[in-house]
Amino acid sequence: MQYKSLLSSKYLIKLILALTPLITAPHTDLRAEEKSEYILRVNDRYVSRDSLGQLLKRFVGPEVIGQFLHMKLIDIRAEEAGISLSEEEIHQRMEHEVKKQLEDLFEYNRLTREEFVIYIRREGTELEQLRNQIRDTINEKELKRRLTIEKILAHDNDIDIDVTEAEVKRLFQWRFGQRIVAAHIQVADQETARQVYAYLRLNPGHWDEMVERVSDDKRSVPYNGRMLPFPSDTELGSAFADKKPEDMFVHQTERGWHVMKVINIFEEADVDFEEVKNQIEDEMYVRKAENLIPLWLEELRKEAVIDEPLGSENGVLAEVNGRQIMESEFEDILIQQYGFEYLPRVIERELIAQEAEKKGIEVAQVDVEKKRDKMTRKLFISEAFDNDYLPAEFEKELFSKGLSPDLYMNHIQQLYLDREGIETFLKAQRIALDRLISEEYTDNTRERASGPKAAVQRFTGKSREEIDQVRTTVENQGNLSKLVLIESDDPLAWLTCGIVSEITPEESYYEKIDGLVPGQLSEIFEEDGRYVFFMLLEKDDQAAKKPGEEIKTDDGYKKREAQRAIPALLRELEREAEIERYN
Repeated sequence: MQYKSLLSSKYLIKLILALTPLITAPHTDLRAEEKSEYILRVNDRYVSRDSLGQLLKRFVGPEVIGQFLHMKLIDIRAEEAGISLSEEEIHQRMEHEVKKQLEDLFEYNRLTREEFVIYIRREGTELEQLRNQIRDTINEKELKRRLTIEKILAHDNDIDIDVTEAEVKRLFQWRFGQRIVAAHIQVADQETARQVYAYLRLNPGHWDEMVERVSDDKRSVPYNGRMLPFPSDTELGSAFADKKPEDMFVHQTERGWHVMKVINIFEEADVDFEEVKNQIEDEMYVRKAENLIPLWLEELRKEAVIDEPLGSENGVLAEVNGRQIMESEFEDILIQQYGFEYLPRVIERELIAQEAEKKGIEVAQVDVEKKRDKMTRKLFISEAFDNDYLPAEFEKELFSKGLSPDLYMNHIQQLYLDREGIETFLKAQRIALDRLISEEYTDNTRERASGPKAAVQRFTGKSREEIDQVRTTVENQGNLSKLVLIESDDPLAWLTCGIVSEITPEESYYEKIDGLVPGQLSEIFEEDGRYVFFMLLEKDDQAAKKPGEEIKTDDGYKKREAQRAIPALLRELEREAEIERYN
């Protein structure tokens, strides 16, 4: 059995290193050449690029190192073949990719080019504006990678792609010939088709309703039965001869019986075949070549020799086919791709460190270890649920496979909970707690500390679409801890893995826990302009004290209140801070 936290790739285990402290330097005026060593300045301290690289290696590295090393295989093979890319080649491929994505947009929306242009103009956008927007979203590194592979394939004579003139003319007809835009309702037999047709002749305004109610082509239902535009000289197109927009008729194809409805007929475009022939040939060649790339990559990986030392040796990350790959190169790539996204985490950490230093707050290592052990237990529960076990069952399963639960929990600690991260969290909690101590702490709030409690693991995102995808991933046995660590938008979630304990009924989202059992996910809800869901880890519905018994301590509740105050604390510290970012 492969547990989702015990990562199968040796690359992932190797790079789970304890996060080194942020490398900072006191504020002095830097020369331009010195700024290249630093990623930003927070108040009077500079944060080094190296520290950001270490942070990214901790959080992102395990997920992408395999991809990075395979990319190096491509670079090495291109170097051996003497292959390079010219600016003209890159520009041509970029324009091809823009055109391809535009065509995909037409197809996705089941619109002709003419209809699509009319539609976006209604929305206030011109086609050229859309082209520019598409161009801005294209990953140039990925584009160069695919182009490089195609040149390697051609160099090695491993590519056998034949684009015939008949294929080119066929695509030309689909793009520029007379095209029919139609919708249909697909049914099982002729009698049903005739009944639907008769009904729609009397009630033409009910077309959309009938598509949803009776059509067997469920893929076309969201488009109100609309089909992809097709040339009039196809077999299907011949059925539309002498038809005009809004005409309906019954027609049989190999897929069944249909009620057809003509939406529009676009006449042949004024485009000369010879003028666009080479462009279409190039496009078809690229599309066919892209189908060969995955097979070529698989063969390249099978033949590769990748050797990774168990620990960093002289800054060497790995050897790929005898070539040394340096850790610094990997970190530079991570900074280029993920640095902007992770800078807020670096800023949070530095702001907390500076505020703690200003207030003389220190955290004993025994407290760090105590908190780390407690959070590890919560993450172990999350891992058990991720693997479809109750915690006690998961322990038995581990024993049956010769694995100690303690060893597994130690692995979780190394994977998710570095000591300095926990220390940073406890410092933030202490800063927030000091602010709360001066506030009135009434009998009512003390009473809340003794009531029902729960522990959850939260995930927060900025968009509903993003959080829907993450929740679906977790439902399909994705690892919630890993997703929280890498993607959650909750302040300090990257230090706590989203674990929140001591939740009481007064918490704004406690009602979402009702009806859940440990291991279940909540529904998605909105909180302070962000979207949230959580996994219930533990729940205690019984009061902590018996009637008449004095409450001896409320430290746990106050710490929970302090944790809840951390986001506001961070926002305040950032507003007051002087932050300068460098390239």
